[in-house]
Amino acid sequence: MPPRPYVLAETNWKAVKSTPFEVAILPWGATEPHNFHLPYGTDNYETSALAERSAEIAWKKGAKVVVLSHFGRPEKGFDPALSLKPMVDRACMAAHGQME
Repeated sequence: MPPRPYVLAETNWKAVKSTPFEVAILPWGATEPHNFHLPYGTDNYETSALAERSAEIAWKKGAKVVVLSHFGRPEKGFDPALSLKPMVDRACMAAHGQME
């Protein structure tokens, strides 16, 4: 399958450098346990799939959009979990103009 130009993880610097992206989509999901029946990456699989499909639709309509790598924060009490602290979440969002 050829790389999708709207998924950063699949493209390269040459393509990114020459594309004037207008919008970045940040899939936000935690890496956390989901009882015994689902994998740790469930949130990430879901948010990535939604972001990639949304970007595909927008790209086909002419929007210069890119899906970035995902980060997130698990619910309290889940350990071990790969996540960002709440203050890092807020700082990331504020740095990208999403939160004051």
